[in-house]
Amino acid sequence: HEWLESSSDAFPNLVTTGFVVSYLGALLLLPVGLYVILGLTWGAVDDKKRRTMNTFLLVFLSIPTYPVLTALLLAMAWSVLGLFAIACAVLGPAALTGWVWYKLLERKTQHLEMQAKLYKKMRRRGWEDITCCQLLWGLLVGLLSLCTWCSAAVALTIVKAPLVLASFVCRFVWDSLLMWLALVRLVPTAVVPSPANLPPT
Repeated sequence: HEWLESSSDAFPNLVTTGFVVSYLGALLLLPVGLYVILGLTWGAVDDKKRRTMNTFLLVFLSIPTYPVLTALLLAMAWSVLGLFAIACAVLGPAALTGWVWYKLLERKTQHLEMQAKLYKKMRRRGWEDITCCQLLWGLLVGLLSLCTWCSAAVALTIVKAPLVLASFVCRFVWDSLLMWLALVRLVPTAVVPSPANLPPT
């Protein structure tokens, strides 16, 4: 409980943070919005007096009222969003738990029905499942095979490991000797093992 409280205190409040950020964005939009509205108004009116009157009304009415109305609307919107987030946090896990519960029970019922149909089909065709004695006998045979053939395979691998290593060393020494003899011109280069000297397939 203390860990949850400390974690919640470490993060800022969702409603307050959203309101502050969105309100700052709305204030930054005021000059651009005012410029666009004035341009549209001037383009639609040809009379200079009407342009002046419209400009006066837009500037001296929108600038004082815009921050207040924006703050009220954003406060209402973020209050609703905060209530919606609380409702999702409370009802979301409960709904998810009920849905998973229902799906598990539904899946279990479907599996039992499928197994029942499979058993009926097996009985009609004369198939029978293995008995407990057959299962135990198979496990015993597998265990004995593991003790015998597995041990033999491990022992054979250990025995042949030095031979494999010795063959690699001998092959490396032989190829190195042929390369040295070809380098000093004692044998032709054709006998040196290389991909270029391999016969075509």
